[in-house]
Amino acid sequence: MRVFVGLELPADLRDRLMDLCDGVDGAKWQRFDQFHLTLRFIGELDRHQLEDVTTALADIRFGRFPITMKGVGYFGTLAEPRILWAGVADPEPVAHLARKVNQALRRAGVAEEPRKFAAHVTLARCTRRTGPITRWLSALATFRAEPILIEHFTLFESRLGHGGAEYNAVARFPAEDADMEALAAMPWSDTEGIEDMSHLGEVGSAE
Repeated sequence: MRVFVGLELPADLRDRLMDLCDGVDGAKWQRFDQFHLTLRFIGELDRHQLEDVTTALADIRFGRFPITMKGVGYFGTLAEPRILWAGVADPEPVAHLARKVNQALRRAGVAEEPRKFAAHVTLARCTRRTGPITRWLSALATFRAEPILIEHFTLFESRLGHGGAEYNAVARFPAEDADMEALAAMPWSDTEGIEDMSHLGEVGSAE
């Protein structure tokens, strides 16, 4: 199973992000259901490794925190961008949680991530056919979304489907001060198949 750890985003924020996905010829824009904020990519795990990772992630303790998506940017060069992204106004709380995730994964035997963490949400992937991005960057320089409250993080499975990558939640891990009733009432769209992982511990519980 190919997995990563990330933050799920509410539908209203994903609507705002969809508004950014235009104006660059040849860019491969993300779909509404693909938007997330990656805390750590892990890769392929067998079932035993998945159990170890899930157990380690369940030991993480953190408090809920707000984040605000702000601005856009790119990875690569201006002439040859690889990724177009939306940024985070204050990335430190997200980076702090990412460090906790990395520490937990290290205890589970997952190799260190050599790349420096950069909090962002991928909007598009670029190819050699992608057109200039300067106007797009200028037009969206003042982008700022409404704050959202992060009350859990998620272990995702990534599968390659006919329409591109598909991300499904394997387990969710709430903050210590999370509003559990509100989380339980949220209309998650990707809960199918989670029960198959119930032997790894109660899905959505950090205990």
